Amino acid sequence: ECQRLWHVVSGDAVGEREARPLQILTGGSPRLFVFVADFARHGSLRQLMEQLVRLIDEHTEYFRTHLEGFAKTERRVYLATIDLWQPSTTGEITARARLDVRIVSNMLGRLVHRGAVMYEGSGRKRRYSAVERLYGIYYKLRRERDEAAIVRNLIHFMAAFYGRSELSEMSERLSMEAVQIPAIREGIDRVIAEAPRKGDTISSEVLSVLGQARDQAAEKVQTNRLRELYDEIADARKENRFEETIKLSDRFLASSNDGVHHASESSIVTVALTRAVAKASLGEFGAAMASFDALIERFEVSDSPKIQALVAMALIGKGIVQGEFGDWAAEVATCEEVVERYGASDSPDLQVQVAMALVSKGIAQGLLGDWAAAIATFKEVVKRYGDSDSSGLQLWVAAALVSKGIAQGQLGDWAAEVASCEEVVERYGASESPDLQVKVAMALFCKGIAQGQLGDWVAAVATCEDVVERYGDSDSSDLQVQVARALVNAGFVQIRIGRTAEALLTSDALKQKYGSLKDLDDVGIDWQAMRLRTKALLHQGDRHAVLEAFQATYVAFRIGKKTMLREMLDLALELIIFGVSEGELAEIMSSDRERADALAPLVVALRKRAGEPVRAPVEVIDVADDILIEIEAKMCAAGGVHPETAHV
Repeated sequence: ECQRLWHVVSGDAVGEREARPLQILTGGSPRLFVFVADFARHGSLRQLMEQLVRLIDEHTEYFRTHLEGFAKTERRVYLATIDLWQPSTTGEITARARLDVRIVSNMLGRLVHRGAVMYEGSGRKRRYSAVERLYGIYYKLRRERDEAAIVRNLIHFMAAFYGRSELSEMSERLSMEAVQIPAIREGIDRVIAEAPRKGDTISSEVLSVLGQARDQAAEKVQTNRLRELYDEIADARKENRFEETIKLSDRFLASSNDGVHHASESSIVTVALTRAVAKASLGEFGAAMASFDALIERFEVSDSPKIQALVAMALIGKGIVQGEFGDWAAEVATCEEVVERYGASDSPDLQVQVAMALVSKGIAQGLLGDWAAAIATFKEVVKRYGDSDSSGLQLWVAAALVSKGIAQGQLGDWAAEVASCEEVVERYGASESPDLQVKVAMALFCKGIAQGQLGDWVAAVATCEDVVERYGDSDSSDLQVQVARALVNAGFVQIRIGRTAEALLTSDALKQKYGSLKDLDDVGIDWQAMRLRTKALLHQGDRHAVLEAFQATYVAFRIGKKTMLREMLDLALELIIFGVSEGELAEIMSSDRERADALAPLVVALRKRAGEPVRAPVEVIDVADDILIEIEAKMCAAGGVHPETAHV
């Protein structure tokens, strides 16, 4: 009957020898037999497990009725037998059932007589197992929901149902399912771990297939995990989550170097480099330097252009850290090493690193005060790569031209700075690359500053307005910062040439659209907007409005920002020169304890100038006295103009 039913369901004819295991496994139940035949056509452990779960959930009553057909003690011994799921001794079943061995022995005899349990061997070597294996699966699923145990049972089922050849054909599919489902991996592990027990129905050939599937799955899981970790590291780095970047990088590097699983060399170098950069970003410069050195030493012999480009980046990172330590000469030498090693390379990636190294070298030379050498270095970048159509190289050519202009400005050659900045706009002004657009915006900003230094204030405002016109609608935060900086510059120039109403409008635009941004010096745009408004109102002579604006400016002041500290000092001095009461300024600045502490010397100077008694540390008093001298000097420079008419 089983042979005929199999032929109807599967379409394949089977002999008595093949049909007998199916009869045993299903107990001859037509419902279970059809289900197993359907599984045989698909041959997927995952499908079998999913279908078994569904089948058991749908037919709980069928299985429960089977179990409830036993007497209480019989059921307890039977459940212990199917829970063990492999041929087991009376002692093993006794331990699992927690009954007296004589009772268990008696119950096993009754269960064998009823056809529920079968045995193999004789005497003390006799081992018992359930005739219908699917009841073990039901028991695990309904009582424990232990999916790994279900998988283990299914593998025993498959071992009895399939031969080595069929399992070998399923090995790859089994491996893939083990990658996708942890319970399948754990189930395979349990079978292999239990295999040495005597009487196990799993043959050595089947164990070999399972072992191969497990090893392949483990390797794929590890590879997938490394890939996921790599992506997590990239995401953390992009979002400037530096501490998390370091933790994830440590896990990646430990996993990829455990002697068993290996990531690609380029991914290892990339992660190691990312980790070093994160260390530097956290200010851990010593650790960052050690990481850069270790990476360079390990991989500098590589002849792979991709690895060489990463080593070049590590050298540049090392140079930047040397600059953080104030050793600009060492940074210059490190950047020169990059050029010496890779300057003749035709690799696009390496050429980008060489260009970056040259720009970094030029900046370091400028910090050493050697502006002429810096200009020569920036010119070398343009000479080497100025004709390139590579967007990566164009970015560094643009950076070199902007930096060259700034260096020319440092030498007082403002016309040359204007020309260098105009060259950036001429070369890349039509580019749609967001990164290049940022460089164009920077060039225009610097051009506007240089035009102001030349006294061409109207042209300076027009240049700043050009930035707004080009990129004012951009969604790029980097471009928005450049637009905001251009507006700040335009606003202060507008004040300079008497267009204070326009400056107030510029301040409003800054506050409304860019108030949450920070400029390149980490100074809030909201601070710049309020500072601009205060100065515009000051030049309009509206004393009450000036104090309100200064109050808002003070609220935008952030402690610890050197640039803001100097600008606050300058603004306070300017307000005094224009006739604002020192006492009123001191009162505003004392309204917040933390800010007042940060500005203590200025507050003390204002109170002393207002004639108020002051108690403060001697160091604060000394600085306050110097501030008072500066106030007097600026008052004299203003020509003794009466405070109420100074704005005119």
